[in-house]
Amino acid sequence: MANKKLPEGFAKNEFGVWAKQRQQSNPKAWETALAQKRQMSPPPELSFQADAKQLESLLKLPGLFVPDGKAAGGVVIKQAKNPYPLGSLGYVGEVVEVAAGKETYSGGALVLPFTPALLGTVRRETLALFRWDKTLKSFQLVPVSGVGKDADYVWGRITAPGLYVIIGLQSDPLLLKMLHVTTELSELLGGMKSKSRAELLLSLCTLLNNEELRRASTNSQTLERLFQNGWNPSSAYWVTETPKAKSKSRRKKDVSPLGGDPIELCPPMPFEGWFERPLFHHDWPGFPGGYLFDPGWSSAGPTNIAGHSTEVVVDPTNHNRIYTATADGGVWCLDNVTFYPTRRWRPLTDQENTLSIQAMAVAPSNGSIIYYGDGLNRLMRSDNRGMTWRRASMTDHGAINRIVVHPTEPNLVYVASETGLWRSRDGGATWDSNGSYMTMYDGAITDLKMDYQSAATLFIGVRGIGLLKSSTSGRRFDVVLPWSRAASPTGSEIRIALGRQGTTSTRAVVARFDQEVFVNRGGGRPGTTFTSRGQIGGNGYSGWCFAIGVDPFDDNVILAGSQDLYRATNGFDLAAPANWMQVAGYNGVAHPDQWHVEFDAAQRGLVYLANDGGVYRSIDSGATWTDLNQSLITAQIYDTGVSGNNAMAGMYHQGIVASTNLGSRGWSAIEGGSWEFSNVYGDPRRPYYFYVISGVLHRRRWPNTGGPDFDINFGNFNVTSVAVDPRSTSDTLLAGSSNPGAVMRALNGSNRAPTWTQEPGISLTAGSTIASVAFAPSEPGRAYAISSDGRVFTKADVNAGDAWTQTGQWSVSGVVQLMVNSLHSDRLYAINGNSIARSPDSGRTWIPIPGSGADMLPASPFKAIVVPPDDGAVIYLAADIGVFVTSDEGVTWYNYDSSTTSTSVLPNARIEYLFWHRGRLYAALSGRGLWWR
Repeated sequence: MANKKLPEGFAKNEFGVWAKQRQQSNPKAWETALAQKRQMSPPPELSFQADAKQLESLLKLPGLFVPDGKAAGGVVIKQAKNPYPLGSLGYVGEVVEVAAGKETYSGGALVLPFTPALLGTVRRETLALFRWDKTLKSFQLVPVSGVGKDADYVWGRITAPGLYVIIGLQSDPLLLKMLHVTTELSELLGGMKSKSRAELLLSLCTLLNNEELRRASTNSQTLERLFQNGWNPSSAYWVTETPKAKSKSRRKKDVSPLGGDPIELCPPMPFEGWFERPLFHHDWPGFPGGYLFDPGWSSAGPTNIAGHSTEVVVDPTNHNRIYTATADGGVWCLDNVTFYPTRRWRPLTDQENTLSIQAMAVAPSNGSIIYYGDGLNRLMRSDNRGMTWRRASMTDHGAINRIVVHPTEPNLVYVASETGLWRSRDGGATWDSNGSYMTMYDGAITDLKMDYQSAATLFIGVRGIGLLKSSTSGRRFDVVLPWSRAASPTGSEIRIALGRQGTTSTRAVVARFDQEVFVNRGGGRPGTTFTSRGQIGGNGYSGWCFAIGVDPFDDNVILAGSQDLYRATNGFDLAAPANWMQVAGYNGVAHPDQWHVEFDAAQRGLVYLANDGGVYRSIDSGATWTDLNQSLITAQIYDTGVSGNNAMAGMYHQGIVASTNLGSRGWSAIEGGSWEFSNVYGDPRRPYYFYVISGVLHRRRWPNTGGPDFDINFGNFNVTSVAVDPRSTSDTLLAGSSNPGAVMRALNGSNRAPTWTQEPGISLTAGSTIASVAFAPSEPGRAYAISSDGRVFTKADVNAGDAWTQTGQWSVSGVVQLMVNSLHSDRLYAINGNSIARSPDSGRTWIPIPGSGADMLPASPFKAIVVPPDDGAVIYLAADIGVFVTSDEGVTWYNYDSSTTSTSVLPNARIEYLFWHRGRLYAALSGRGLWWR
């Protein structure tokens, strides 16, 4: 487990103020890397076709291994005992043991024969190869596997010895559906106590042996009617027994209509359901809702905790449709807010070049036309309400802060950016100039507003200059409120709001200069008075967040916000101070850090708010708020841990969030904003425990069982990484440290206050730290550590008292992570920000493995590597722009965001972390939450 720095994108602006940039840190590099990724091939769908000689051998042998290389390496295949005979209803044939002889093998196809007589009620086309996992105590699907097309065998690509078996799905459609339902239910029960879970799973299983179910399965119409009507037969029964009964005989035993003991008829399902569970994701004929061989990526939420929204826009042609632009999650649409949450948010830009959205607008005269400005400083356009997008302009506008479309001409668009005010009459193809300027106004434009009655009347906010007005569509601007009027600004932001009462010459104009709010009732004409209504909104973070809005039905109602949102109901009653009252922010209503206020001009009292926590709605002109964040999956999460069905993550703007049910995709905010830059990792051995790195090390239990659940300062030193000894007999934790630059060890890791000692033998250069610590899966007790400047250390048994030894050095700086091959303890992999390398000899020598040609890894910051268990050749890599995979230790790399057989593609958000848990690869995305494959 490797720690990382604070989130990227923080820099000083031209005014010397620290602020988070809303554009991509290096747009050209991002686009170049993205284009290269899209040229890469997805992982090939490997296949195997046995030849005549191999088929002849299968008639005599329990199995056949066909190596990738020249020799099989002394591989021996023999029949073996099934370690869990009641874990599946789809076993076909005997379990075989694949044992390596004098040599190990680099990988190949394992081929197991079967006879049609062995199929029974199992469907032939669903057969696949499974391998026994000792740790999980279950058979796991071999990812690259299939059934022979012209002969009776199942094949799978393997790289590890072990126990293998053929498993398939039932042909009975009702039984198949019930298996699927019980498996999904077992996932939802992850938070239950083991006793209750076992009893419920057993009761579900007895339903599979119910006579009415069997009869119904012969009639598909009856079957569908039962499921549609929520069937609950009177003959269904629950099995009850007392697990702690002193007598060996059961206290109560029900009898199945089929005869026999239902406890004996029903397998005790494993924690995560039947072993054939992965096969439910296939697209088998007659089984709806499945996927092809590779199911692609699936979202794990959060569906109820949103990330930073920069803007919310009401469709002028349909006021029940709203859009939101998000900082890292793209553009989203809620088609009918009246029916929210039944009507859900939809992402519109998941596969665009970046999901960093700065501003957007809908054409008032044609709701099908939408514009947005992205983090690559591009203007994008859709002519079909976001179904497809195209680049409207080839111009680099700089960071775009606001977009305005003419009320009757959808191709007449204004863009306000950090480089100036731009105007196009043809939807962005060409841009007007104003005299010697290439823009209508040259300067850093923070905001833009157009008078709703006069399209020629524009207001812009210019950094360092103030509020400017044009009555000539931007040909000439006059300063109507100079920046010098701001009393004590700490930043340079200007925001503008216009009322809708009166005429253009009597229009209510509100300008916000940093924290100070000014009002004008004369349409902002030169010479008319702007009156200060005070400094309001809380800490504005010197340029981070500002919002201002005027009620279109009542000029006196003004909303102003920075950290918090305030409301005044006498904004233009200049005889008295403005009666500002806090209505959102740190008081528990809505969320802090306010970005944008959007009043609905057609519905009195209706107003929307975009902030660091998503989108909120008020029906009383901003006095009270409710959230609209259900199904808005825009969480900006960092390192994430999973334990069983529970998860925990560090989330930007939220702190620490967690889930007790990844299947439901619902999460909870469990620690506040002061923890928002924390990195979280799950303990692979201690269920429900997670490590939180926030400078020092903490440990958090989730879900809490009622006792103390947060061990603060669990390791009171500067922690960079954590590693857990995988041996069941060991209680050891290792932690990399930056101060001191060392490996710290706790032999009593289960204690609430473990005893940490500095390990001997680690010698670092000044300024370097231990960047990553990792255990060798194939050699119990052995661990490796790597420093930030590439020095590699190892220890054969971390519980021993001897010192660590340095084995070599990878000659790079800024090392991010180290991993050990799952089958070979001397094969190491490491990454820094832009390089990946392999060591075949415990770190003595290093070989770059970036791939070559069209499938060479793009130049994008590398974030994490994963080596899955039981495979000695596969490596997964997370870069900023996506996930990549190799099946030959880096000789060839593939784009793993997509697959050749699935349309479920990883969104184009920035990847923050990648990890493996119980047969799933998880990716943490900044702006699109947690995903798995």
